[in-house]
Amino acid sequence: MTHLILWLRFRSLQFHLDGLDSTLDLIHHPGLKNRYTERRMEIKRQLHRAEGAYKASLRNRDIWRAV
Repeated sequence: MTHLILWLRFRSLQFHLDGLDSTLDLIHHPGLKNRYTERRMEIKRQLHRAEGAYKASLRNRDIWRAV
């Protein structure tokens, strides 16, 4: 994947995680809160993978390919 696509995916996951964090404060139903907590953990795993892929793309970037 290109560097830009990885960065956009990384940022979108960060925004999704921020939205889930702010929503968890407002939810009082235990079942719904558990579902949101599970989704938050899944997003954190995806965010960790996306961050690793993004950092790897920075190390392996070929500046002459863009020219």
